[in-house]
Amino acid sequence: MTTIRVLVVEDSEADQEWIRRSLAKSRSRTIETVFARSLDEATHKLRNGVYDGMFLDLGLPDSHALFTVTHIRSNFPEIPVVVLSGTDDESITISAMRSGAQEYLVKSEETRHLLERALISAIERNRAMIALRMNQFRDAETQFLAEPAFRMMADAYLESAGSTVAKPRLMVVQLSEGWNRQAQFTLPIVDQVATALTRTAPDEQLFCRLRGDLFAVLIKDGRRTAKDVLIDRFQQNLRELRANSDAPEIDVAVQVLACRNSLPAKLESILSEGSLKAMQQTA
Repeated sequence: MTTIRVLVVEDSEADQEWIRRSLAKSRSRTIETVFARSLDEATHKLRNGVYDGMFLDLGLPDSHALFTVTHIRSNFPEIPVVVLSGTDDESITISAMRSGAQEYLVKSEETRHLLERALISAIERNRAMIALRMNQFRDAETQFLAEPAFRMMADAYLESAGSTVAKPRLMVVQLSEGWNRQAQFTLPIVDQVATALTRTAPDEQLFCRLRGDLFAVLIKDGRRTAKDVLIDRFQQNLRELRANSDAPEIDVAVQVLACRNSLPAKLESILSEGSLKAMQQTA
């Protein structure tokens, strides 16, 4: 049975109890409830724990009304929020939704049976919003991440993963100048490179297209495969894909760089010191 961990921010013990009992009646999933009595306590728990969603009361001892929603959404934008309020005021409902809440319920015996449905709805709506937002930062042809999203996600990983232990690496692939002069072959060429990269590092999730001719993948644990093996594997995959394609063979340069605490300040700068030949030699 699926388990959902939810943070309930509510200072009334009576309301805490009816929320807990209502969620405990779920037949399709286990809902684990964790309680916070103030905005400050909720902030602390969100920073130190993992939650699938939250119920948020608007009347807390250290916060009031819509500031509560704004604070949570500003500091924890990825968590789905269901606002619980004792006020059935349409203007507050609209304002809460505009502030980032996914659902709004008035606390009453009549809405008790709606808590689980509102929570699941908020989680699914939040997932859809995240997916939509991430798709805006993807390359349309390869579905690889574009540079801003790649940098954000890769740097967050490097900061938290203990990079000196895992020895992460950045694998970079560049097409030679003039690769796109024949428009009918540009998409097949891009597809070959992207497919070869994903076959070379099938366990990785952070693939990037920096620009039309430049691709990268963050190898999270460089201890598992030597850089020469990675390069040979990519080249072999590319040869196999080319064997079944009519597209012209374009020179492709490959480089594997060590990453420590962050990505290069500007990813294109890794190419500024030399040509494709230099990249191949340093690989």
